[in-house]
Amino acid sequence: MGNTPSAGTQTKPRLLDQVRDKIRFKHYSIRTEEAYVGWIKRFILYISNNLYKRIYYFNTLNNLIMLHILRV
Repeated sequence: MGNTPSAGTQTKPRLLDQVRDKIRFKHYSIRTEEAYVGWIKRFILYISNNLYKRIYYFNTLNNLIMLHILRV
């Protein structure tokens, strides 16, 4: 039945959606958002050849993004 969540279940937003939300919350420019999302997409494509590396790099990427965007 597709990607639609059933009543009572919530799905976690995807990584790029989380990045966009945080960037918009911080009132960054739309061009900055496009650049960050583009870098992340290219990074994911770059590491997508090896499953074991992918797991490690997704965790690393997520940490780097959140450290940069969620700076206090």
